[in-house]
Amino acid sequence: MSKTAYMRGLQVFISDIRACQNKEQEQRRVEKELAKIRAKFGEDKALSGYDRRKYIWKLLYIYMLGFDIDFGHKQACDLIPMQKYSDKQNDEFLRLAINAIHMDMTSRNEAFQALALSFVGNIGGQEMAEALTLDVLKLLTSGASRPLIKKRASLCLLRLLRKTPADAPLLVAADTFSPTMGALLEERDLGLLLCSVTLLHGIVLRSGTSGYETCQGRVIKILERLVRERERIPPEYLYYGIPSPWLQSRCLRALQLFPPPDSATERKALHDVLQNIIAATSAEAAKNANPNKTNALNAILFEALALALHHAAATNAAISGTGPEAAADRATLSSCLTLMGRYLAGKDPNAKYLALDSLARLAGGMPEVLEGVRHHQATVMASLKDPDVSIRRRALDLLFSLCDAATAPEVVGELLKHLVVADFGVREELVLKIAILAEKFAPSMQWYMDVVLQLLERSGDFVSDEIWHRAVQLVTNNPSMQEYAARNVAEALKRGAAHESMVCTAAYVLGEYGRLIRSEVPPAEQYRLLHAAFPAASQPTKGLLMTALLKIYLLEPTNATLSRDVRELFERYKRFMDAELQQRATEYLALAANPQAAATSFILPLPAWNIRESSLIKRLQPEDSVGGPPADGSASTTAADMPSTLVGANTSPLFSVPLPTSGSVGAQAQPDLLSLNSAGGASAPPGSNGSALVPAAPPPKPATPVDLLSDLFGDVVVATSSSAAVPPPTQPPMPAGAPPLGYSGAPLAAPASNPFAAANPFPAVPAAPAPPAASPPAADPFGDSHFAPAPPPVPAVEPPRPTGDLEGWLSALLLKERGILYEDQYLQVGLQSQYTRGRGSLVLYCGNKHAAQLTGVAMVVAMPSPGVQVSVGAVPTVLEPKQQVQVALSLVCMGPFTEPPALSLSYGVGGAPALSGLQLRLPVTMHKFMAPEPRIPKETFFEHWRTAAPACKAQEMVDRGASGPLSPEVVQGIMRLLHLGVEHGYLDPSPHNEAGAAYWAAGPAEAQRPGLCCCRVEANPQNRSQFRVTVVAEQPELAHAVHALLVAQIRSAPAS
Repeated sequence: MSKTAYMRGLQVFISDIRACQNKEQEQRRVEKELAKIRAKFGEDKALSGYDRRKYIWKLLYIYMLGFDIDFGHKQACDLIPMQKYSDKQNDEFLRLAINAIHMDMTSRNEAFQALALSFVGNIGGQEMAEALTLDVLKLLTSGASRPLIKKRASLCLLRLLRKTPADAPLLVAADTFSPTMGALLEERDLGLLLCSVTLLHGIVLRSGTSGYETCQGRVIKILERLVRERERIPPEYLYYGIPSPWLQSRCLRALQLFPPPDSATERKALHDVLQNIIAATSAEAAKNANPNKTNALNAILFEALALALHHAAATNAAISGTGPEAAADRATLSSCLTLMGRYLAGKDPNAKYLALDSLARLAGGMPEVLEGVRHHQATVMASLKDPDVSIRRRALDLLFSLCDAATAPEVVGELLKHLVVADFGVREELVLKIAILAEKFAPSMQWYMDVVLQLLERSGDFVSDEIWHRAVQLVTNNPSMQEYAARNVAEALKRGAAHESMVCTAAYVLGEYGRLIRSEVPPAEQYRLLHAAFPAASQPTKGLLMTALLKIYLLEPTNATLSRDVRELFERYKRFMDAELQQRATEYLALAANPQAAATSFILPLPAWNIRESSLIKRLQPEDSVGGPPADGSASTTAADMPSTLVGANTSPLFSVPLPTSGSVGAQAQPDLLSLNSAGGASAPPGSNGSALVPAAPPPKPATPVDLLSDLFGDVVVATSSSAAVPPPTQPPMPAGAPPLGYSGAPLAAPASNPFAAANPFPAVPAAPAPPAASPPAADPFGDSHFAPAPPPVPAVEPPRPTGDLEGWLSALLLKERGILYEDQYLQVGLQSQYTRGRGSLVLYCGNKHAAQLTGVAMVVAMPSPGVQVSVGAVPTVLEPKQQVQVALSLVCMGPFTEPPALSLSYGVGGAPALSGLQLRLPVTMHKFMAPEPRIPKETFFEHWRTAAPACKAQEMVDRGASGPLSPEVVQGIMRLLHLGVEHGYLDPSPHNEAGAAYWAAGPAEAQRPGLCCCRVEANPQNRSQFRVTVVAEQPELAHAVHALLVAQIRSAPAS
């Protein structure tokens, strides 16, 4: 065994390091070795190559252990120009090594040339490319270079091209390098051809085909040689009898970057090659069972299919012709469709995925062959049930491209069935595509509304605001759809557990068009349905519901029960801590005092929406990576690019709100309250919404200081048209932010804003009163309550008793991400949390353990401090037996806080009245919003430690007494649980102490200034049972909060 392979000194050193018992022994051994190496390097006598390599290896190993190395760089570079093969080393001192590499490239030793090319190809960057590209080109073009060197040179040049920045000049110019590239493609060595075609592919991919057009014909000749002259291929390039499958695949992929050949001879040769590949390869793949050979055949076949589709899309206009070239294109496409159908029906998941991908690109780029692709629609639908998620995604993309007016009901129905079992990662995209298909190809208005309501009921968490905004817009602008929509949303609310998106849609529709179904669903019943969703709604939704409830009240102001309930609601929220809801309640209460004036002059129906393009399609365009516009720019009738005004050939638009793509609006554009023109919610500028095929509502007169659409429901809208009733001169029209009629107090805090406007992604949910009791029963129609039937007796329900220690559960959740928050004999509430950059996400898992329903479920979060804001998602009011639901909570840390948010939980068992609210503290403290920083610069840490104010420092001595000692590992673990970054020995060199740091973030993301929190735990080295805990932070509240948790954990930790 050679000395180089053995290196006994290196092995002994590694063994000594592994035998060290602690960090201190390891550090002493490393320092001893570094002193020895430094002495050896400092001696005047020259070291042998073996010793030099051994010491460099030791330095590398010490560096890998985490120690800083400040010498040995020159000795490492000295290994590069050595004449021994074993001395050639790969290191990072590139600038010093360039001259040595240049000498190796220009030497006559092929081994040195190969090593230099490999070195440059592996680690060379822009600086090395500028210095050594000429040397690489000389080796590539030299007649004395053997194929071995030329292969390495071509791959080295490709690597340098890829590592050169995109804005830097190209290393090779097309006018000078194109002849060289052509000569390389004329070589007979197949290995060199593979490297040359790979280089051509990289160059064309980077700079385009300009200047390299002549190389296309040479690549076609290489393919002809491989396909037609199999018997002349050297045996070493046959893979299971296939002539160089890697070269065939690379040639086909390179040709996809070029347009179809101009020469008729080259076009015919390429068509023949593709037909031979498709026919021969598919036949071989069908009868061969060897997986390696099948994979190689499939690689060639799918590249050939991709090239055929590329040429067919480029010559789209010529395919429908009558010439021989058009016939050849049609024959190739027919063969492609047949093959892809065979792979779709096969069992190989990789082939099925590639077939779906190819069909999707074909459907998106070639409308002329859609009928041929639709023959496989049943197979594609079956692929939605495939266990492979990537296949399901591709099948979804393909179905979306294939859908048209004739197949829309079947496709949408299948997608709705799949939505229930689809993965959570694809549900949002699936919901978006179903909504677009339903809007574009709706056979009737009722069908469209049914689809949207099914989306809201089945996957409300994944329905974006744009979807129900669009449904609201279409309902508003289509009078024939309004009664049907109102009736259906009322039925959906009766089924219970409505998602917040469904509640918002119902609030809008019933508030505007509940009058159309008052004979079927009386206003009192409409109020009860909406009010049932009020306690669990977020603040913007509550504002929406309040407006809808006011409008419902104005339908029947003489109903005493309805009037009392509405007034009680507004009275309760007059004193609510949120200024928005407080002002709404105050204004609406004043309007409810004079319902006739409110109904005729202030609370008016919402006018029709301006015509604008659907934001759903805009949102889908950056996500949809399959397909594209037809090559000739013609319009397609598929879902990918068909306007939503089309339903079929020669049919009129279904909806009176078309989606034009050009034109301008003549009238003044109204505010985009639903953010329908863009995903970001910004209003579109006037003149960008398309041509007005339906007259828009007249804009407000300039002389009137009132915005007709200041609120989506027209909360305080004043009529300005001549037909509307005008209030008396003594009571002028009221601006949106003015106090309501009859209000004589101080000005209100803020105007009632549009509930549909883009809200803070983490809106605050302030403390609210306990959930209201169930709505009172409807009044007796005979006017005598004595004739009403007696209510059934309510069985006695045992009050809930926690099955464990509430404080123990809370303490455990302060240190971990998931666990139990509350549990009794009826209900279990689990919690999972995640925090990042001043924001947190909590998910409550509420499970019904009882055999009966849990009804009247409500959760209200109270925030005793403005330092943290909490937003609660939709809470189902009913939990079926053994059912578990998830409730999402979003948190934003706005500043320091000392008290955690409190959760008020109430529910009833088996139809009994809701039990009194359970008050639970959420495990949310300031340390949850910290991000650990284990490698903080020492200067930053100690500067902050020294300059901190006394109020920002918390210190305490902890004596565990009989509890026993704590090991350093346990102390480190406790600090990491509190989100402190700890690395033993980095900040504090003492083996008995631990120090760590973390950054605490609060406020909006754009205005965040992370605050530093530093911690040090010093242990008594004699017994490790006494500790001094010191915490320093920029915020005193943070320092004391982290200090209190840290002290508590050190006191209670078991001995170790």
